[in-house]
Amino acid sequence: MKKCQKCGEEKELDAFGRHPEGKDGMQSQCYVCISIGTKQWRKDNPEKWKAMRDRYNNHPDGIFQHCRASARTYKRDWQITIEQIYFFVSEGCFITGCKDRVTGLDRIDCSIDYVFSNVRPSCARHNEMRNDMTDEEYIRKCEEVVAWSKL
Repeated sequence: MKKCQKCGEEKELDAFGRHPEGKDGMQSQCYVCISIGTKQWRKDNPEKWKAMRDRYNNHPDGIFQHCRASARTYKRDWQITIEQIYFFVSEGCFITGCKDRVTGLDRIDCSIDYVFSNVRPSCARHNEMRNDMTDEEYIRKCEEVVAWSKL
Protein backbone atom coordinates (compact mmCIF):
# COMPACT_ATOMS: atom_id res chain seq x y z
CA MET A 1 0.00 0.00 0.00
CA LYS A 2 1.09 3.54 -0.74
CA LYS A 3 -0.38 6.95 0.02
CA CYS A 4 -0.97 9.30 -2.93
CA GLN A 5 0.66 12.69 -2.32
CA LYS A 6 -2.15 14.46 -4.18
CA CYS A 7 -5.43 12.91 -2.96
CA GLY A 8 -4.07 11.39 0.25
CA GLU A 9 -5.73 8.02 -0.33
CA GLU A 10 -4.01 4.73 0.49
CA LYS A 11 -3.90 2.65 -2.68
CA GLU A 12 -2.40 -0.56 -3.99
CA LEU A 13 1.01 -0.20 -5.67
CA ASP A 14 -0.47 -0.98 -9.08
CA ALA A 15 -2.35 2.36 -8.85
CA PHE A 16 1.01 4.14 -9.25
CA GLY A 17 3.37 4.37 -12.19
CA ARG A 18 7.03 3.51 -11.97
CA HIS A 19 9.57 6.23 -11.34
CA PRO A 20 13.19 5.05 -11.07
CA GLU A 21 14.25 8.13 -9.11
CA GLY A 22 11.47 7.82 -6.52
CA LYS A 23 12.55 6.52 -3.11
CA ASP A 24 10.34 3.45 -3.58
CA GLY A 25 10.71 3.35 -7.37
CA MET A 26 7.14 4.59 -7.84
CA GLN A 27 5.53 7.93 -8.68
CA SER A 28 4.26 9.96 -5.75
CA GLN A 29 0.81 10.52 -7.29
CA CYS A 30 -1.63 7.82 -8.36
CA TYR A 31 -2.71 7.33 -11.98
CA VAL A 32 -6.09 8.97 -11.32
CA CYS A 33 -4.56 12.16 -9.87
CA ILE A 34 -1.97 12.37 -12.65
CA SER A 35 -4.75 11.97 -15.24
CA ILE A 36 -6.85 14.72 -13.63
CA GLY A 37 -3.83 17.02 -13.45
CA THR A 38 -2.87 16.33 -17.06
CA LYS A 39 -6.40 17.04 -18.31
CA GLN A 40 -6.49 20.29 -16.34
CA TRP A 41 -3.10 21.38 -17.68
CA ARG A 42 -4.24 20.69 -21.24
CA LYS A 43 -7.40 22.72 -20.63
CA ASP A 44 -5.43 25.62 -19.10
CA ASN A 45 -2.69 25.58 -21.77
CA PRO A 46 -4.37 24.80 -25.12
CA GLU A 47 -1.70 26.48 -27.25
CA LYS A 48 1.17 24.65 -25.53
CA TRP A 49 -0.74 21.37 -25.68
CA LYS A 50 -1.45 21.77 -29.41
CA ALA A 51 2.22 22.62 -30.09
CA MET A 52 3.41 19.57 -28.13
CA ARG A 53 0.87 17.29 -29.82
CA ASP A 54 1.71 18.58 -33.31
CA ARG A 55 5.45 18.24 -32.68
CA TYR A 56 4.99 14.61 -31.57
CA ASN A 57 2.52 13.67 -34.32
CA ASN A 58 4.87 14.99 -37.01
CA HIS A 59 7.89 13.16 -35.58
CA PRO A 60 8.69 9.64 -36.84
CA ASP A 61 8.25 8.19 -33.34
CA GLY A 62 4.76 9.68 -33.11
CA ILE A 63 3.87 8.50 -36.61
CA PHE A 64 5.08 5.00 -35.70
CA GLN A 65 2.98 4.88 -32.52
CA HIS A 66 -0.12 6.30 -34.22
CA CYS A 67 0.03 4.00 -37.26
CA ARG A 68 0.75 0.89 -35.18
CA ALA A 69 -2.17 1.69 -32.87
CA SER A 70 -4.42 2.20 -35.89
CA ALA A 71 -3.33 -1.15 -37.32
CA ARG A 72 -4.21 -2.83 -34.03
CA THR A 73 -7.60 -1.11 -33.91
CA TYR A 74 -8.48 -2.40 -37.36
CA LYS A 75 -6.92 -5.81 -36.66
CA ARG A 76 -4.25 -5.40 -39.35
CA ASP A 77 -0.88 -7.12 -39.19
CA TRP A 78 1.97 -4.64 -38.49
CA GLN A 79 5.42 -5.48 -39.86
CA ILE A 80 6.94 -1.99 -40.06
CA THR A 81 9.97 -1.03 -37.96
CA ILE A 82 10.76 2.40 -36.55
CA GLU A 83 13.78 2.55 -38.88
CA GLN A 84 11.46 2.08 -41.86
CA ILE A 85 9.25 4.93 -40.59
CA TYR A 86 12.31 7.22 -40.50
CA PHE A 87 13.04 6.19 -44.10
CA PHE A 88 9.46 6.85 -45.21
CA VAL A 89 9.35 10.28 -43.57
CA SER A 90 12.58 11.26 -45.35
CA GLU A 91 10.92 10.36 -48.68
CA GLY A 92 8.00 12.78 -48.30
CA CYS A 93 4.31 12.38 -49.15
CA PHE A 94 3.78 10.08 -52.12
CA ILE A 95 1.31 12.54 -53.69
CA THR A 96 2.88 15.95 -53.07
CA GLY A 97 6.48 15.11 -52.23
CA CYS A 98 6.14 17.40 -49.21
CA LYS A 99 8.50 16.26 -46.44
CA ASP A 100 7.22 18.39 -43.57
CA ARG A 101 3.65 17.07 -43.44
CA VAL A 102 4.05 13.30 -43.56
CA THR A 103 1.77 12.08 -40.79
CA GLY A 104 1.03 8.51 -41.73
CA LEU A 105 1.31 5.57 -44.04
CA ASP A 106 -0.84 4.79 -47.06
CA ARG A 107 -1.40 1.13 -47.88
CA ILE A 108 -1.03 0.75 -51.64
CA ASP A 109 -3.34 -2.26 -51.72
CA CYS A 110 -5.93 -1.94 -48.94
CA SER A 111 -6.49 -5.69 -48.87
CA ILE A 112 -2.88 -6.24 -47.75
CA ASP A 113 -1.63 -5.39 -44.24
CA TYR A 114 1.19 -3.10 -43.17
CA VAL A 115 4.29 -4.59 -44.77
CA PHE A 116 7.20 -2.58 -46.18
CA SER A 117 6.38 -3.35 -49.81
CA ASN A 118 2.74 -2.23 -49.39
CA VAL A 119 3.08 1.14 -47.65
CA ARG A 120 4.28 4.60 -48.54
CA PRO A 121 4.43 7.93 -46.69
CA SER A 122 1.38 10.16 -46.85
CA CYS A 123 -0.13 13.38 -45.58
CA ALA A 124 -3.19 12.57 -43.51
CA ARG A 125 -5.48 14.55 -45.81
CA HIS A 126 -4.38 12.71 -48.95
CA ASN A 127 -4.61 9.35 -47.22
CA GLU A 128 -8.17 10.12 -46.08
CA MET A 129 -9.17 11.38 -49.52
CA ARG A 130 -7.71 8.39 -51.36
CA ASN A 131 -9.35 5.97 -48.92
CA ASP A 132 -9.59 2.65 -50.79
CA MET A 133 -9.31 4.03 -54.33
CA THR A 134 -6.53 2.92 -56.62
CA ASP A 135 -3.96 5.54 -57.60
CA GLU A 136 -5.61 5.86 -61.01
CA GLU A 137 -9.05 6.40 -59.50
CA TYR A 138 -7.68 8.97 -57.05
CA ILE A 139 -5.85 10.94 -59.77
CA ARG A 140 -8.99 10.88 -61.92
CA LYS A 141 -11.07 12.25 -59.02
CA CYS A 142 -8.51 15.00 -58.42
CA GLU A 143 -8.63 15.91 -62.12
CA GLU A 144 -12.45 16.04 -61.95
CA VAL A 145 -12.26 18.45 -59.01
CA VAL A 146 -9.84 20.72 -60.88
CA ALA A 147 -11.98 20.62 -64.04
CA TRP A 148 -15.17 21.32 -62.09
CA SER A 149 -13.65 24.23 -60.21
CA LYS A 150 -12.20 25.62 -63.47
CA LEU A 151 -8.77 26.16 -61.88
